[in-house]
Amino acid sequence: MKRQVGNLVLKEEIAQKGILVRHLVLPSNLAGSKQSWMDKKRTCTETFVSLMAQYKPLHRAAEYPMLTRGIRQAEYNVLLAFLEEEGFENVFVQELESARLFVPNFESNDPFG
Repeated sequence: MKRQVGNLVLKEEIAQKGILVRHLVLPSNLAGSKQSWMDKKRTCTETFVSLMAQYKPLHRAAEYPMLTRGIRQAEYNVLLAFLEEEGFENVFVQELESARLFVPNFESNDPFG
């Protein structure tokens, strides 16, 4: 796909075209972050990456012991260090506290409002 659309192009901090890889970090490295697309052999280091820290265990997560908690700072730091070591140049990061900001209030009549 990147050959078709190219790197992300921003104009006044708004994406105009191109590719942005968004990756949701899961507890205990369940997403296999280092083994998957972050491998620079598969992903060009100029590719824009959004490393999302917003995982929050909801709905039926309690049925899966490894998904019953949010991610830990140490887990996230490992991935940030890996991206830096591998030479990724364009990485957007979130604070771990952002998880609560991105979860709709489904008990409200207007959960997305």
